[in-house]
Amino acid sequence: VMDHEHEEKKWRQIRVTGISSGLAADLSGVVHVGDIVLEINGRMTAELSLNEMKALIAGPRGSRISVRFQRFENEYVTIDKDGQINIMRTEVGGGAAVSAVVFVATFKRGAWGP
Repeated sequence: VMDHEHEEKKWRQIRVTGISSGLAADLSGVVHVGDIVLEINGRMTAELSLNEMKALIAGPRGSRISVRFQRFENEYVTIDKDGQINIMRTEVGGGAAVSAVVFVATFKRGAWGP
C-alpha cells in the first residue's frame, strides 16, 4: 500500500509486491510484481482499508475473485530484501504518452490443490 500526497490531494496505490508460487495468480501468468490493483470484486481499492481488501480477497475455497489491474509499459518494479518497492521508469521520448494496460483477471480461490 503506497499513500501519496500531491497538491493537497491524497490517494492510495496498491501494488503487487509478491506472487506465491503455485497459487492462482502465479499459475495464471498474467499478474506481475508491480502491477497496480485498481479493484477487487468491483470495489475500488483506493477507498478500502488494508483489512477490507484482505477480507475481499479471502473467501471460501472454490469461490471466484475478480481483480482489475493496471500495468505501465515503461516501469520496471523490484522489491528489495526489506520489502521496499523500487520503481524505475524509462524515459518516453518525443512527447510520447506513457502507455498503460488495464486488465481484469478472475481467479478461483483454492484452485491450486485437491
